[in-house]
Amino acid sequence: MKFRETHYKNPDKLKNNYTIRLVATANDSHRLRDCVLSIRDRFDTSMDSDEKNGPNDQYKALGDKFILINDLCLDFIIDDMIKCLDEQYFKILLTKDWLVNDALITTIIETSVDYMSDLVNLRPESQATILYKWHNRIKVEYMKGFFQNLKVMRKCVFSEANERNLFYKKLNKEIDSLDAWFKNMSKQLTDEMVIDFEILRLMNKVIKAEDVDFIGVEIGALIRKSSDITSEMLYALLSLRGDISKSDYKEKYEDYCLVDGVQASDSKG
Repeated sequence: MKFRETHYKNPDKLKNNYTIRLVATANDSHRLRDCVLSIRDRFDTSMDSDEKNGPNDQYKALGDKFILINDLCLDFIIDDMIKCLDEQYFKILLTKDWLVNDALITTIIETSVDYMSDLVNLRPESQATILYKWHNRIKVEYMKGFFQNLKVMRKCVFSEANERNLFYKKLNKEIDSLDAWFKNMSKQLTDEMVIDFEILRLMNKVIKAEDVDFIGVEIGALIRKSSDITSEMLYALLSLRGDISKSDYKEKYEDYCLVDGVQASDSKG
């Protein structure tokens, strides 16, 4: 943690050494875990085979602690990638400034390429974890753009149909670019790590819908994809359109977030 704090207080002091050291520490953590398990298998003759990897296996418990260090290093790398883009890029996603900035998506992808090239010496499974977490993080940043009016209503409104159409086309193009880049890198991923930006496409269709009287189709598809969306989140999303009042929302659309009268996200618990 001290190493990380030093980096953020004075980035020039460590420069590229920050990522290099995180990669080295992550790799060493795996090696130490493997070494501990190897010592167990080769020299601890008192341990029965059915005890290995069980709750009383102290070797595995120690190895798991090394893997926690690896996981922390990977999270620090992701945090550094976010910090690199947060102020000038992520924070303006899906705003009026974003709508006229065609270079933003290029910068996001180029930064992703640069970071992944810096991680070439990271173990393959750790590279896969970074890539998948980064895909999820980018998706979250776009979703934050869709919900930007959640706390300050009417912060950003695309009230004209031609403006919403431009929004829709621009975002679809950016999603296509992200999807293509991540899928080009997907040979590094495991079968469980699926690249999926569909939630963004569904939200985009809600913004694009030309006839507000039939927008329920798009809302229904979105809620089926992600039942965790709350009533407040859905209204924040719809508020970007600027043509649905709070009273109309409560009368016509709020029930899409309910399951048998209970908030969908609450019904899971």
